[in-house]
Amino acid sequence: MLTTLSKIINTDDINEIFAILKEDCGVQAEIFETKPAQEPAFPLKIQDVTFGYIVLKNAQNNDFFKLVSEIIADKIKNREFKTIMSGQIAALQEGILSHDSRNKAKSNFFASVTHELRTPLNAIIGYSELLSQGVGGDISEKQKDFLLEIQTSGLNLLNMINDILDYSKDNYTLNLSEFEVEQLFFEVNNIVSPLLKKKNLQLIQNIENFTLKADYRKVAQILINLLSNAIKFSPYSDKIEITSRISDINKIIEVRDYGIGIPKKSQKRIFKEFTQAPNNKNKENSTGLGLAVTKKFCDMHGWKIEVESEENKGALFRIIIS
Repeated sequence: MLTTLSKIINTDDINEIFAILKEDCGVQAEIFETKPAQEPAFPLKIQDVTFGYIVLKNAQNNDFFKLVSEIIADKIKNREFKTIMSGQIAALQEGILSHDSRNKAKSNFFASVTHELRTPLNAIIGYSELLSQGVGGDISEKQKDFLLEIQTSGLNLLNMINDILDYSKDNYTLNLSEFEVEQLFFEVNNIVSPLLKKKNLQLIQNIENFTLKADYRKVAQILINLLSNAIKFSPYSDKIEITSRISDINKIIEVRDYGIGIPKKSQKRIFKEFTQAPNNKNKENSTGLGLAVTKKFCDMHGWKIEVESEENKGALFRIIIS
């Protein structure tokens, strides 16, 4: 049952979940808006509100299939939330692309809203991490899986919010300080570790330590954006590399993945706002602003960012610090 549960947790496709139930448990599943008159059914709930019923024919273990119905309800809720979020992002894109005063007011409104969203979202991510570490008491492996889902979904949403906020506000001020890249890599790794864990990815760090005088938060966001992209487009159980080194005249930071890559014809425009490579299968999870914000922050520091990539051979993003 635990193997079946793990398969169900790791997919968001309801039809795929039904196929897993049929193959692993011999159970035929079907969803109804109202409770069927004759078939035994499990309610689909969000908190205490029932929005449908799932019939599991030939189900023997009621406790197990009750849990499965709760997981399916949560995944349906997340799917609907993503649909709503995608609509909101599309509306925001339309507003930012227009330069009249009315749409500028809309952009300012969205910047304010996204700023207010970050505080409770950070709390959700932080408390779920504490719970997964056992701070609130012992937890089961199943509960750890659920907490990982909360963390990764929260981090993905937080990155989207940060992209919107960083792009929509006209803030060209750098808060400069001196820090070592080794410490920066350590903190960024801690932030993205739930995303790595969910896809069983190995992050290889090749660190030649050096000191930077830069805006720490903006440089951290650059690396988070590049690593999040690398994670998104890497196959399960693969590896990602992050490197820092000193060349003859420059300091270099690189992020490399071995995923789907970027077509040559798309590489010149990936740093433009609201642009995604045509092989991006994860558009619902992206604002199309991450690389635009990354380039904006590099330009503010006077740094250069380059990309090298071939389809199905991964991508290398290089930041040249002169």
